[in-house]
Amino acid sequence: MRQIHYHQLVALILAIVMLLFLSIINSSRSSVVSQGEATSNVMSSATSSTRPPPTLPPPTPTNADIPSGWSAESIAILALEQNSSVLYQVNANGENLQLLAGRDINPLHPSWSQDGSRIAFLRRLPGSNSDSSTHIALWIMNADGSNARSLVDNLDSVGNPQWTPDGEWIVFWGITESGYSIYRIRPDGFDLQEVVRIDDTTGLTFAFLPSVSPDGNWFGFIGSEDDISDAPIYNYYLMDTNTNQITLLAENILNDWDCNDCPHLLSYFIQGYSWMIWSPDSQYIGLLLAFGTEQPILEIRTVDGSFRERINGERSLYPMAWSPTGEWIAVRDANSDINIIRPDGSDFRSYVVPEFNIYNSFSAPFNTPKWSPDGEWLAFITHPEDEELQRSNGSLSFLSINESTIINIPLPYLGSELPPNTIYWLP
Repeated sequence: MRQIHYHQLVALILAIVMLLFLSIINSSRSSVVSQGEATSNVMSSATSSTRPPPTLPPPTPTNADIPSGWSAESIAILALEQNSSVLYQVNANGENLQLLAGRDINPLHPSWSQDGSRIAFLRRLPGSNSDSSTHIALWIMNADGSNARSLVDNLDSVGNPQWTPDGEWIVFWGITESGYSIYRIRPDGFDLQEVVRIDDTTGLTFAFLPSVSPDGNWFGFIGSEDDISDAPIYNYYLMDTNTNQITLLAENILNDWDCNDCPHLLSYFIQGYSWMIWSPDSQYIGLLLAFGTEQPILEIRTVDGSFRERINGERSLYPMAWSPTGEWIAVRDANSDINIIRPDGSDFRSYVVPEFNIYNSFSAPFNTPKWSPDGEWLAFITHPEDEELQRSNGSLSFLSINESTIINIPLPYLGSELPPNTIYWLP
């Protein structure tokens, strides 16, 4: 064996120590790089967490399953702004959103024909003020929004369009130099008629806000026999459309409310409420009386005046709609909750719905709940409480009166400055 000298042994030991030292240094560098990469990842994660979260798909309906038939049911939504409005249509399950009439058409108070093929609506003409009683015309369009055209633009103003059940007429109130009166016109724009005359033959000084019965044989309206400029007494009247006979139904419905600007103010205020609602069989009428008092009266009467019954008890209830089955009346109370009551005043039910509100615009409430055709659901719009979200989101909400459950179907952003605030269940 070759002999190793002392100085060679020392050199060998030093070389081994150097190799070990270099190995430790490299290992430390790798550890530092790994830690640096980990730190970088943590910082990247922290940075990304400050960014807005990604847009998520709409949540699925809550609290109940969507009935299978709703894919074919259609809802219309009116998004109303201070000086303009837009009208959409969407399936009740939230699908197939379509624009029917945009800001160029500016639709107000749409009314569908019984067969669902046409829409009568008010159009606020360009340049008119949002609260003006003039420059409002009656228009019509196909149900898909096509062929929009004017029906009546030669009156000072018009309001409250309603179809007769046979689809032959559109009834509305209008203003001329003679005052407020009630008219009708054919859907093709011909045969404009004044159906309630303001003259000595009727004794009326004005008439407006017609309410057509489901069978078309009657329509109620609000009018007076007093001077319009001197705080007149407002009454309910009923007209037989077969004989044109007019009957006084209820007197002093505003309880001596001093309203010298009426009926201009009331023309927008009242039509947001359903002051006169019809039972599906056209035999009964729900009337709101003594408005302007601490205790308004909700009363049910027969068309022949032989029966009357106050149904609100000690509650302040405002009628909104009679259910298609005739079993319920949807009413509003002082808290704007959703309520239903039997026509005989029994079985009052109240539903506190989160994020629900009855909006007010042009001094009239919107977003009043609407009955489904089968009378089992009430449809309305809900909005989140967050102020920013209120301008972009909203949900179709459906309350089951039998199960006391709610379906919320989120709507996409509609591009309007204000959220949708009126809902219609289409024929």
